[in-house]
Amino acid sequence: MSFYLLEVGTEEIPSSFIKPAVSFLNNQMQLLLKSNNIAFDNIISNATPRRLYLYIKGIAPKQKEETKEIIGPPASKSLDKEEIIQRQLWALQNLKVLVLIC
Repeated sequence: MSFYLLEVGTEEIPSSFIKPAVSFLNNQMQLLLKSNNIAFDNIISNATPRRLYLYIKGIAPKQKEETKEIIGPPASKSLDKEEIIQRQLWALQNLKVLVLIC
Protein backbone atom coordinates (compact mmCIF):
# COMPACT_ATOMS: atom_id res chain seq x y z
CA MET A 1 0.00 0.00 0.00
CA SER A 2 1.15 3.52 -0.69
CA PHE A 3 -0.08 7.05 -0.21
CA TYR A 4 -1.64 9.74 -2.40
CA LEU A 5 -1.48 13.48 -1.90
CA LEU A 6 -3.95 15.80 -3.60
CA GLU A 7 -3.28 19.50 -3.20
CA VAL A 8 -5.55 22.15 -4.67
CA GLY A 9 -4.31 25.73 -4.88
CA THR A 10 -6.96 28.45 -4.72
CA GLU A 11 -7.44 32.15 -4.36
CA GLU A 12 -7.94 33.42 -0.81
CA ILE A 13 -10.73 31.36 0.82
CA PRO A 14 -12.79 33.05 3.56
CA SER A 15 -12.24 31.33 6.90
CA SER A 16 -15.92 30.41 7.23
CA PHE A 17 -15.74 28.40 3.96
CA ILE A 18 -12.64 26.34 4.79
CA LYS A 19 -14.18 23.80 7.18
CA PRO A 20 -17.17 22.95 4.91
CA ALA A 21 -14.88 22.76 1.86
CA VAL A 22 -12.49 20.35 3.61
CA SER A 23 -15.38 18.19 4.79
CA PHE A 24 -16.94 18.15 1.30
CA LEU A 25 -13.64 17.25 -0.37
CA ASN A 26 -13.02 14.44 2.10
CA ASN A 27 -16.53 12.97 1.72
CA GLN A 28 -16.46 13.15 -2.07
CA MET A 29 -13.06 11.44 -2.26
CA GLN A 30 -14.28 8.64 0.02
CA LEU A 31 -17.36 8.14 -2.17
CA LEU A 32 -15.24 8.15 -5.32
CA LEU A 33 -12.77 5.59 -4.01
CA LYS A 34 -15.48 3.29 -2.62
CA SER A 35 -17.61 3.45 -5.77
CA ASN A 36 -14.57 2.46 -7.86
CA ASN A 37 -13.53 -0.38 -5.51
CA ILE A 38 -10.23 1.22 -4.53
CA ALA A 39 -9.18 0.27 -1.01
CA PHE A 40 -7.66 2.82 1.37
CA ASP A 41 -6.91 3.02 5.09
CA ASN A 42 -7.49 6.64 6.01
CA ILE A 43 -8.00 10.08 4.48
CA ILE A 44 -6.55 13.12 6.21
CA SER A 45 -7.77 16.47 4.94
CA ASN A 46 -6.98 20.02 5.91
CA ALA A 47 -6.63 23.49 4.42
CA THR A 48 -5.02 26.87 4.59
CA PRO A 49 -6.57 30.07 3.22
CA ARG A 50 -4.99 29.34 -0.21
CA ARG A 51 -4.75 25.57 -0.27
CA LEU A 52 -6.89 22.44 0.24
CA TYR A 53 -5.26 19.05 0.57
CA LEU A 54 -6.07 15.38 1.02
CA TYR A 55 -3.57 12.80 2.18
CA ILE A 56 -4.79 9.26 1.53
CA LYS A 57 -2.95 6.60 3.53
CA GLY A 58 -2.78 3.00 2.40
CA ILE A 59 -4.35 3.47 -1.01
CA ALA A 60 -4.34 0.35 -3.16
CA PRO A 61 -2.34 0.53 -6.41
CA LYS A 62 -5.28 -0.88 -8.39
CA GLN A 63 -8.96 -1.71 -8.09
CA LYS A 64 -10.16 -4.90 -6.49
CA GLU A 65 -10.89 -7.55 -9.09
CA GLU A 66 -14.58 -8.14 -9.56
CA THR A 67 -16.47 -10.68 -11.62
CA LYS A 68 -19.95 -9.86 -12.86
CA GLU A 69 -22.21 -12.27 -14.66
CA ILE A 70 -24.63 -10.51 -16.94
CA ILE A 71 -27.45 -12.65 -18.23
CA GLY A 72 -29.07 -11.65 -21.52
CA PRO A 73 -32.42 -12.63 -22.96
CA PRO A 74 -33.19 -16.36 -23.27
CA ALA A 75 -32.07 -18.06 -26.48
CA SER A 76 -35.70 -18.95 -27.20
CA LYS A 77 -36.40 -15.25 -27.73
CA SER A 78 -33.62 -14.75 -30.26
CA LEU A 79 -33.35 -18.07 -32.09
CA ASP A 80 -36.00 -20.32 -33.58
CA LYS A 81 -35.76 -24.12 -33.93
CA GLU A 82 -33.54 -23.84 -36.99
CA GLU A 83 -31.28 -21.35 -35.18
CA ILE A 84 -32.06 -18.55 -37.59
CA ILE A 85 -32.10 -15.20 -35.95
CA GLN A 86 -35.74 -14.15 -35.86
CA ARG A 87 -35.04 -10.47 -36.40
CA GLN A 88 -33.23 -11.16 -39.65
CA LEU A 89 -35.98 -13.55 -40.72
CA TRP A 90 -38.60 -10.90 -39.99
CA ALA A 91 -36.64 -8.35 -42.02
CA LEU A 92 -36.45 -10.71 -44.99
CA GLN A 93 -40.16 -11.49 -44.81
CA ASN A 94 -41.06 -7.81 -44.77
CA LEU A 95 -38.61 -6.77 -47.44
CA LYS A 96 -40.23 -4.66 -50.14
CA VAL A 97 -38.47 -4.05 -53.39
CA LEU A 98 -39.19 -0.91 -55.28
CA VAL A 99 -38.20 -0.99 -58.91
CA LEU A 100 -37.83 2.30 -60.69
CA ILE A 101 -37.88 2.27 -64.45
CA CYS A 102 -36.54 5.42 -65.99
